[in-house]
Amino acid sequence: MRSKKLKLGAVIALTAMLNGCATLSTMGNIDHDPSYKVKNLYKDQLIAYGMPKQPVTDYENALVILGTKNNYLIEPAGSVVNQHILLDLVTQLDLKYLSIASVENVLSKNFQITLQNPESVLSDLMLIQYEKPLQQISAKEKQLLGSLKFDCKETISNQMQFYACSQQLNYNIYPIKKTENHQALQHAFRQPIQFEVNQKVKSSQLKNVPYYMLLPLTVVVDIVTLPIQLIGFSQAMSQGH
Repeated sequence: MRSKKLKLGAVIALTAMLNGCATLSTMGNIDHDPSYKVKNLYKDQLIAYGMPKQPVTDYENALVILGTKNNYLIEPAGSVVNQHILLDLVTQLDLKYLSIASVENVLSKNFQITLQNPESVLSDLMLIQYEKPLQQISAKEKQLLGSLKFDCKETISNQMQFYACSQQLNYNIYPIKKTENHQALQHAFRQPIQFEVNQKVKSSQLKNVPYYMLLPLTVVVDIVTLPIQLIGFSQAMSQGH
C-alpha cells in the first residue's frame, strides 16, 4: 500500500522535483563489477530536526529532518521491536550522550545511500550509540535501553567508567516538500550533515542515460519545536558521527 502511495506522490509532485537526480536502472549483484561506476544522484545538507505537529498518516513513527533543498521524514524500517524507537530516543533520553552514524561511514559526518533498484525507497543502516558515565546513568534509562534492545555494557575510558549502549537500526528516509518553519531551526545541527544518494551505473551509460526524477512526497508537515533539552541531539549528531 505504501509503495503505491510513494509512486502516486512521485507523479503528482513533478513541480517539486529534486535537482540533479539521474536515471536509475535495474541492478543485480554489481558491487565488484569494474564495468560499473558510482554516480551521484543527489546531495543535500541536513541542518535541523523536529517532530511533526500532527502524526503523518502512514508515517506516524517518523521524525522530521530539515535540509537546505528539501525536508525529510525518517523512520525505522524492517522488523523493529519498537516502531516508536526514534521518538522514544529523542523524548526520553539525555541526548547529550546520544550519537548516530552511518554504519558505512562511522568516522565521517556523511550519510550515503546507494540505490540498486529504480523503485527502491531510500533506506540504509545507522548506528545509534548512547554512552553515559556509569555514576550518572539512571535505572529508568537502563530499563528503556533494554526495552529498545540496545546492546549495553560497562566500559572504561580515560579512567572513567561508562555505561555504553549501541544498536544498528534500518531506516527509511523520504523527501518531502520544504516548509518554512524557522522555529525548528532553534534546534539546528552545529554543523550540517552531508546527505548523498548514489547509484552504481555502467560506465557506458554515464553520458547517455535519460533522466529519472527523484521526487518529494506530496506531504506538508508542520514542525513542532522540541523541548530545549533536546538540543543535545543536534550537538551529538554534529560531533559525530
